[in-house]
Amino acid sequence: TLETQLLTKQELLKKLGGGKSIGLSYHIWNLSKSCPSAIKLSSIQVFPPTRKIKNDQAISFNQNQISIIGMAFSYGALQSWMEELQLMEKVIEINVDEIKGDKASAIDFKITVSTR
Repeated sequence: TLETQLLTKQELLKKLGGGKSIGLSYHIWNLSKSCPSAIKLSSIQVFPPTRKIKNDQAISFNQNQISIIGMAFSYGALQSWMEELQLMEKVIEINVDEIKGDKASAIDFKITVSTR
């Protein structure tokens, strides 16, 4: 029924931190605004799933995390940006999940930002 679907969707919204949406969008905006021109972001995933999503399994999320994938044209720019992110008011820690390339060329990266 429609009532059951509504309750299911409301419960999912609660799990995703639906009441935090204004603060969350503000932090996403600050995060993207602080990104220097030497870094190109290809993906920002808020509350990324804990594992690959399969049709027959419940989806669980890493709440209070933001996964960022991108490319940096210099290692120094990436390092400086991560230091700037660390100073943001709701950021707890930044983890480098993956980094490919070398200091002489473009660097592909994936980082996870943990928030309060």
